[in-house]
Amino acid sequence: MDSRPPQDSLNPAALELLRFRQRLFAATPRLWVTYALVALNCGVWMVQVVAGVDAASPGAEVLVRWGGNLGTAVHAGEYWRLLSATVLHGGAIHLAFNMFALWIIGQTVERVLGNAGFAATYLISGLAGSVASVIASPDVVSVGASGAVFGILGAQLTALLSRRVGLPAALRPGIMRNGVLIIGVNLAFGFSIPNIDNAAHMGGLIAGAMAGAALAHSLDSEGIARRGRRAALATLGGIGILAATLALVPNSAGADRARMPSGRRELDDVHSVYLELVRGLNEQESVRRATGRPLGG
Repeated sequence: MDSRPPQDSLNPAALELLRFRQRLFAATPRLWVTYALVALNCGVWMVQVVAGVDAASPGAEVLVRWGGNLGTAVHAGEYWRLLSATVLHGGAIHLAFNMFALWIIGQTVERVLGNAGFAATYLISGLAGSVASVIASPDVVSVGASGAVFGILGAQLTALLSRRVGLPAALRPGIMRNGVLIIGVNLAFGFSIPNIDNAAHMGGLIAGAMAGAALAHSLDSEGIARRGRRAALATLGGIGILAATLALVPNSAGADRARMPSGRRELDDVHSVYLELVRGLNEQESVRRATGRPLGG
């Protein structure tokens, strides 16, 4: 039995909100990208744990081996790290915070932008966060979906406030106030707590806000029909801009390590350590093949 009040008994503001909600659900009847992304991030963490990685606090060397973002490696041609780092996390708590935020915010944004538009926004934001991290701290390992999540926050703000979407006017001040507050508080925490990658947060936020503004559309049949093309163009354009940005920024890794904050020095030279480890394993394998026994055995 439907317990909702009949539409003719609602005041104009409530009726406008109900109709907006109905348009949202009609435009995107099924959510699957948000759920798939949460499953992917959690699945990668579970695979790591099964493989023996510390569930609470994996070391920097381990994160690099699994695909963590490191400017020295990216500038050496390992561009795949910009994407792989977005599904890695620095432990269960880091993962839980990011996935909770994605679960709560993602469902609304996916309704507004559509499945393809939401996926494009998440991808562009995650890559933008990784690029910003490489530029700001090329010698520091960074992982996590935080850049992408901040991008979804930015997209929620710009997409919902776009007049093309048709958000009821009564909700606009609250959406603006709450969005700015949430973003401001999270950035403030990031700047006040050591070892939080605020460059990735800012990069993702800006990219997501731009994507949300570009992909916002009317919730009628014409707007919905153009979703796929908009998402494809936004993805290609976003990746092109990020690639150009990364190419134009000089590789400053290791140029001025003496000035790096002391809290980050423990992560310096992780890529070098990783390469030495791989070289050592290769040498050990060569000895084993030549003598039939492991090195030191």
